[in-house]
Amino acid sequence: MADEKQSGLTQIQVDALREISNIGAGSAVTALAQFIRKPVELEPTAEVIFNSTADFRMLFAGMPLVSVVSSKIPDKIAGHLLVIFEQEDTVSLAKLLLGEQASSEFIITDELGISAIKEVSGVMFSAYSAAMGNMASMSLMITPPSFDTGATTMVFDELSVNQSIKEEEITICFESSFSINAAIRIPGYMLFVPTPVSLNVLLKSLGVNNT
Repeated sequence: MADEKQSGLTQIQVDALREISNIGAGSAVTALAQFIRKPVELEPTAEVIFNSTADFRMLFAGMPLVSVVSSKIPDKIAGHLLVIFEQEDTVSLAKLLLGEQASSEFIITDELGISAIKEVSGVMFSAYSAAMGNMASMSLMITPPSFDTGATTMVFDELSVNQSIKEEEITICFESSFSINAAIRIPGYMLFVPTPVSLNVLLKSLGVNNT
């Protein structure tokens, strides 16, 4: 969790970022429910702010395989939005989205499943960024989602290189379970990783900057 001395954030700033996380994740889940036309409930576990991406990696140390969908916010409040699932939970979500189109032998590398996961993640990212933009009084755009899956260390290393996510960047992580149709529970994580400059822009727009 963020430490004021380490991250340079005050408690008021941490609270403001947590509020963005709550509202953004809530908007994303509402969009998900509308998209799949099934009731979805968000069961939050924790909203955690990590001092760096190296710190948040520790959260996934016990997960050998993960799937990550990511999009960039290219301007204004530049950064990345990500959703992360354990690989077996990604398979469950893909099967749910595909319904009868998913075979019993479905694997996460199937193009149809990847497309479904990327599409639904894009819907969630758009809702999250729109909610964040509303709070910050600015319009935010996102890039089309990309998908990667495999060994956790490898996937995160590729994110650092291909998506230019720096180790020192503060990460806002919303940990939760998505309960679909009140029966299917899929744990996952939604993350917002702003660039240091954009973090200051965001805090200023929220009226909680240090200057």
